[in-house]
Amino acid sequence: MSLNTDTRSAATAPAAAEGCVPTASEAIASELARFTEHYIKVALCHSFDGTTRLAEKCSKEDISPETLERMQEDCREFFTARRDAILCTDAPGDRKNLGGIEFSAYYFWMARAHPGQGFPVHSWPAPYNRILTAAARAFGAVQLYVHDDGKIHDVPAGRK
Repeated sequence: MSLNTDTRSAATAPAAAEGCVPTASEAIASELARFTEHYIKVALCHSFDGTTRLAEKCSKEDISPETLERMQEDCREFFTARRDAILCTDAPGDRKNLGGIEFSAYYFWMARAHPGQGFPVHSWPAPYNRILTAAARAFGAVQLYVHDDGKIHDVPAGRK
């Protein structure tokens, strides 16, 4: 039997995680969460209901559960498979702030939703830009729309 000899209350004991450096898996999970959240924001901002951007009248909470699940799965699959290319040393900006992760989420949506768009060479040097553009396009085209049920749904064109 082990006795806890620390007589401090839970309120005065230091937090276990205070000052700790996140593990690699925690860091990757945090990067993936940033990537996914930004992808969803970009999708809403660059999708329209008539002439109105969905972001002007809708939020993540308005996305149907099935569509949100597909978006999250697509982001997880793309990000984990192409993380090294996304975070190349020549990636734009400060990756710890608004940089490679958020830009890559933006271009992931744009490459899928807008023909001719891709990861630009001025932001990702060759061959990273070509690798990321081809990987994004392999997910197939996608568009968002407001369904009769009031929820946002996607129209995925299928993966290549």
